[in-house]
Amino acid sequence: LDVSVGKKDTIHEDLNKFLSNNNPDLIILSGYMRIIPEFIVNAYLGKIINIHPSLLPKYPGLNTYEKVIKNKDRYQGATIHFVTKDLDEGPIILQGSFPVREGMKKAELEKFTHKTEYIIFPIAVEWFAENIIQYKNTPEIEIKRKLEKDKGSKYYINGKEVRAKDVQILFADLSTGPHSPSMVSQGRVGALITAKPTDRRAILEEAAGIAGLHARRHEAELRLNAAENNLKKADDVTRQTENQLKSLLKQAEESSKYKEISDEIRRYEAAIIFLNASHVEEEINESSEKLNEHEDEISAINIYRENAIKKKLRKFSKVFFT
Repeated sequence: LDVSVGKKDTIHEDLNKFLSNNNPDLIILSGYMRIIPEFIVNAYLGKIINIHPSLLPKYPGLNTYEKVIKNKDRYQGATIHFVTKDLDEGPIILQGSFPVREGMKKAELEKFTHKTEYIIFPIAVEWFAENIIQYKNTPEIEIKRKLEKDKGSKYYINGKEVRAKDVQILFADLSTGPHSPSMVSQGRVGALITAKPTDRRAILEEAAGIAGLHARRHEAELRLNAAENNLKKADDVTRQTENQLKSLLKQAEESSKYKEISDEIRRYEAAIIFLNASHVEEEINESSEKLNEHEDEISAINIYRENAIKKKLRKFSKVFFT
């Protein structure tokens, strides 16, 4: 959705159309710096949250840092609240604060306020995702359980399907339910007086509205334990991978050495073959020379023999005719 200055005339119509098409469960405003029309606020009442750089109800609107410095406030912070038709006057969800040191300038206040916003904003969004604050300002809450054959149970809060855990946490947050301290049955006061300190503490904690926190703490501990187990498994997998990597690196090094040695052996074999071929060629040349020498000797012997035979024949002819 384009919220640039050039779209100022039609931004609210475009915003309403965008929201209608997407039907969001939560609308988060951060740096929006525009007043949302009442018809949009009413259509999504309880689903729009905004963050404001002051500890509301102090300093709604603009120029909060200047007001903090001017009034020499000891604390400054940020507020996350529901958006209503009145500017920065919606129900407060969560606040975070920090002490203001003497002589702090606007830039420092803005820096620390932003850090506070980065801390509390994700917490508020997580609370909304876990159905903790969605029903804070709802005048009536309808909880329904639907049993289906061979499928189990389905739970609904104000018509929206939720988990069984969400219903349990909602009851804990509201300090209600079959064992709630807000329902005092006959003999309950006497049982409370005679209860063990641990049981009495559980009842008092529920009455103080912190039972939901304990439920979330237990769930967070379970998630942390699961995360630790996953980290241990990841460490084991990492170690196995490292060992495999070391083995593969060793095999790669051995393979590289084998390739180098094989190449060197092939070079030596080629050199040996070349030398053998050269030696054979030299032997062939030597043998050819010797053969030629022997052939020359044989030719000389044959010539000498023929000459000797001719001399003998001439001699014999002379003797015979004489």
